[in-house]
Amino acid sequence: MQKFLRLFVVLAASLGFAGAFAGTASAIGTVHYVSTNLGLPLDTSCAEPGFNSIQGAVSFASAGDTIVVCDGVYTEQVTIPKDLTLAGSGNSIVQAPTALAQDSDGKRNIVTIRGASVRMSGFTVAGPGPGGCGTIDTGIAVLDGGSLDLSFTTIRDVRDQPFSGCQNGEGIRAGTPRYGDVPNVGHVTIDNVIVTDYQKNGIVVAGNGSTGKITNATVTGNGPTDVIAQNGIEVVDGAAATISTSTIRDHAYTPKGTVSCGLLVIAAGGVNDDTNVYLNNEKDKCVVNGRGGTYEG
Repeated sequence: MQKFLRLFVVLAASLGFAGAFAGTASAIGTVHYVSTNLGLPLDTSCAEPGFNSIQGAVSFASAGDTIVVCDGVYTEQVTIPKDLTLAGSGNSIVQAPTALAQDSDGKRNIVTIRGASVRMSGFTVAGPGPGGCGTIDTGIAVLDGGSLDLSFTTIRDVRDQPFSGCQNGEGIRAGTPRYGDVPNVGHVTIDNVIVTDYQKNGIVVAGNGSTGKITNATVTGNGPTDVIAQNGIEVVDGAAATISTSTIRDHAYTPKGTVSCGLLVIAAGGVNDDTNVYLNNEKDKCVVNGRGGTYEG
């Protein structure tokens, strides 16, 4: 009973309901169920799900539908090109497979949102990559003008195996892929999200036109390390963001030739950061070529 109550609450929250679930199928589209259970494929519950993979449900669903992802580990990459709500149970884990395929940008992401408006709540998205340098790029990437409203989710272990000094491994990225040749745009709204054990950066908003609103996040680096200069949150290359009531901690590069930053701003289109807590960073805030003014979101 507790499992289904938790699932009910996450689904209601992800749909923006303030009280008890009172929607209808027409109000939220069709509801689909994904579960590791192998019951009758009636698509009516976690015991009788329509799908055993998240990607299968995404591919089948129509824009506006809701996908309920039940307790379990789902070892897969997921690409979402249509407007959907994904409601996890709180114990729904999207696990990087042993071989991550490259997308059209040549990147290896666990979840990719392209040109769609997506709500996602109640998940863990987890690496690590299957091997050494460059085997994983991003936990969740938002591209092609897409937008993600992400809440009550943990992104962890987006790194090579073993942890390396290669410049890949980011928890969340909205906009131009790291070292991408073609500018791109993405939008993120992040609330009550934990990002931890990444390799290079926790959260990145990149590229002219990309935007972010980050609240109540906890972004935690690996602490003092001589392996790589990590950064907590980056806003770069014309992107704009508001960052508030968040904790950004444990970024320090011990060789000192390069500085690790809690917040790194490079040629931004506007950044507003306040009421944040910075702990144990080599430098809490680094600004290069300006913030571009204050962005109120």
